[in-house]
Amino acid sequence: MADSYWVNIISKCDIGWIYLLCGLAITVSAIIIPAHQDLQELQIKRAALAEDFEDIDYKRTMFDSFLQEITSGDPVIQQRITELQFNQTGVDEIVVIDNSAVKTPLEWLANKSMRKRVVPIERQQASLLASLASGRTRLVMLGIGAFVLFIGLVKGPVVQRV
Repeated sequence: MADSYWVNIISKCDIGWIYLLCGLAITVSAIIIPAHQDLQELQIKRAALAEDFEDIDYKRTMFDSFLQEITSGDPVIQQRITELQFNQTGVDEIVVIDNSAVKTPLEWLANKSMRKRVVPIERQQASLLASLASGRTRLVMLGIGAFVLFIGLVKGPVVQRV
């Protein structure tokens, strides 16, 4: 008796609804998955731009403090800049020539204000659905989803005529 009850429920179910739901799932996945991947890429780029902004702001503060020290008129700083610019030796100093050393105060300041940044490089594992829903096959997925939706809308319940 229980078996005939379930058979009656399944026989009353329209197969068109299955096509409709499958077509809707395929179409929605072809639209949402690539948009979600683009959103993740944009979030990574935004984080990189925020780090770039922090680096530039740090360098700006370093250059501002250097400018403040120069404009303060401190004779020690002026003497050091002159020695660096004209390759002069200081009093009681031993000169060691380093060809790779900086030649100007601005190069020295740029090297001093340089910060190292670690850029994470990760490749995300893509599922089969995600790989099918991106690139050229995205339009194929949309077409298949629309076609299955059409079949689900056209397919009606089986009417038994007496």
